[in-house]
Amino acid sequence: MADALAAKQEAEGGKTAEVDHYFDIPLNAAKAITGFKHDEIVPGVDYQKFDQLQDQNRRWKLWK
Repeated sequence: MADALAAKQEAEGGKTAEVDHYFDIPLNAAKAITGFKHDEIVPGVDYQKFDQLQDQNRRWKLWK
């Protein structure tokens, strides 16, 4: 998998590309272990049951 992503990175322009395919290497490794990836829809999960929490105390952030 890493070789395929490295080839994809080189095809996009290597270090000067506007995308970083190397970033997906640890994410794909985590998917191989857990069975899901953070940015993919998991079949059978009802996402409507989740509530979105909003930060009411923004003082802890390091940026504005």
